[in-house]
Amino acid sequence: MDYVKAAAWLALVSGSCLIVAASVLALQNRASSNVVFATAALVGTAIFYFLQLVFELQGSTSTEVINAELTIDREKREVHNWSTNHHPPFKYAYEQPLNKWLSLQPISEVRSNEVSLIRDAILVSTLSLFQWEEPDWQMKEKRVSSRRVAHWTRGPDSSEGAYERVLLVSIGELLKKSGNLIPADFAEGGRKELHLPPSSNISIGRTNISIRSPFCEISFEFEEAEGMHFEKPGDETRPMMTNGEPRFVTYVVPTRVTTRFLKLRTHHPERSDYENWTKRLIVKARLWLES
Repeated sequence: MDYVKAAAWLALVSGSCLIVAASVLALQNRASSNVVFATAALVGTAIFYFLQLVFELQGSTSTEVINAELTIDREKREVHNWSTNHHPPFKYAYEQPLNKWLSLQPISEVRSNEVSLIRDAILVSTLSLFQWEEPDWQMKEKRVSSRRVAHWTRGPDSSEGAYERVLLVSIGELLKKSGNLIPADFAEGGRKELHLPPSSNISIGRTNISIRSPFCEISFEFEEAEGMHFEKPGDETRPMMTNGEPRFVTYVVPTRVTTRFLKLRTHHPERSDYENWTKRLIVKARLWLES
């Protein structure tokens, strides 16, 4: 249990016991106005204190929906995010091993599990976002521009002890246990570990990813595909395969991103660091999944 949560329960229980004990003493010594007034002051102060905790320590929850798009080329057994405007530079590093694995699967199996494969691929893509774009929760970036080129530079990682180390190998094991159809190989390039906020833990379900720290929790919920179209990306034609089915299918998978800040650290001086991290993560996720 979080020690701040334990402290809150201890304050509630001990405060209640103190009020009860003081009231019993005041009742048995009610002839003393000093004892009675002191007890009344104690009870009033305790009530005021707990009311302040209730009104001052307020958590918050916000939700955004990212419409992740992914196109499958049934003929080649490949998936791509075909909208390449402002494409994240490491996006193809995730797609290449995925397509290599897909090319080895029987066509009938890929076709029968197509909807599940797309959603699983988007979940794996989100994990790849952490590996390639957000490996450190305190990473700082700045834009460096000149007349010919503009690029982003990244500052140093979090100092030792200011993060929770999570190995990509362990994330791959969690992904496998979740029942995801895609055997993600996080060993191919990129960072081999993530630096999440201190005391964080990551959980991966069949349709969700959640990261929880003592300050906040951010979760990605991948819903069923809501729409599809069959145009070839780029020219809007509808190529057909020899069996009469469309060659290209683009799926839209709503991804619900929920950020919840816990109430017990509402006014902690480091809360802004967590707010900056979650905001940056959502911006990166939208660029990664939609572009």
